[in-house]
Amino acid sequence: MGAEVKINIEVFRANAEKLRGSLSQLESKMNVNKALGQTNISPFTDDVEKFAEALQLIKRYKQLIEVDVGILKETGEAMKENDEQLACQYVHSTTGSQPLPY
Repeated sequence: MGAEVKINIEVFRANAEKLRGSLSQLESKMNVNKALGQTNISPFTDDVEKFAEALQLIKRYKQLIEVDVGILKETGEAMKENDEQLACQYVHSTTGSQPLPY
């Protein structure tokens, strides 16, 4: 038989949670209006617009990563279940025929 393929679900779950934790650190503590909105100097007003746009992009990025983390967790759980089912099938196929329970 070939190499064993399996998932270490505890490590997988820990890494998914680590990713989710890293994502929560992307919070911005800066208020666009308070920080740069008090000026009418053209380069700075342009920066305010770009900064506000960047904050919206970060917010969207976080949403996409949250969805991806959810999909990763579901995939890991499905892999674990498939691994268990395949292991059971392998055990049953290697032990020969079994009598039917009465």
